[in-house]
Amino acid sequence: MKKITFLCMASALLTACVSTPKPTELPKGTYSYTVDTPCAENLTLKVGESISVQFYDNSGSTGYSWSVVGAKNFDVTEAYVPMLPTDMPVPGSGQDKTFAFTAKATGTDQIAIHHGRGWEGQSPARWSCKVTIH
Repeated sequence: MKKITFLCMASALLTACVSTPKPTELPKGTYSYTVDTPCAENLTLKVGESISVQFYDNSGSTGYSWSVVGAKNFDVTEAYVPMLPTDMPVPGSGQDKTFAFTAKATGTDQIAIHHGRGWEGQSPARWSCKVTIH
């Protein structure tokens, strides 16, 4: 009986140690992604909650830029991710950047982030997310 109890407890402990939360299960209604991680299906936010999407931006020297399509029910801000003091920027290199989408109105909205050169027309979305806001 003691062996069975020990095995059950050990199994539960190991399971708890290896389980990790989904990337969309962050505290206080903040959902964080990169352009390479897909948005959760059926994502639901409350007004005031946010989604952030991080990407690498080198628009200053390549001609490629990032643009947001949709997101009518969101306040959209963009900011560069702070570099570490030890990082030396190299001329012509880029930097990580983030779009933050804060829900401002109820409804369903589609956010799409595109990466391309303006004179070539609209490129396919690199990241998209359908969101319901309550």
